[in-house]
Amino acid sequence: MATAKKEVTYRVLDKKNFVGFMHPKTKKFITANENNEFVVSEDDKEAIEILERAADTFKV
Repeated sequence: MATAKKEVTYRVLDKKNFVGFMHPKTKKFITANENNEFVVSEDDKEAIEILERAADTFKV
């Protein structure tokens, strides 16, 4: 039986336009979904660090 991967959600503040960032390991552009949220694996420490440092995002 497969276990579900745990995810962390960060939301972009209202009236801000932080739409994405380049992932340092994969070199892929990570974008916010239609709800202005970034949903990343809790194991993705690089992405979490970027989202924690961003002034326009907060953890949900």
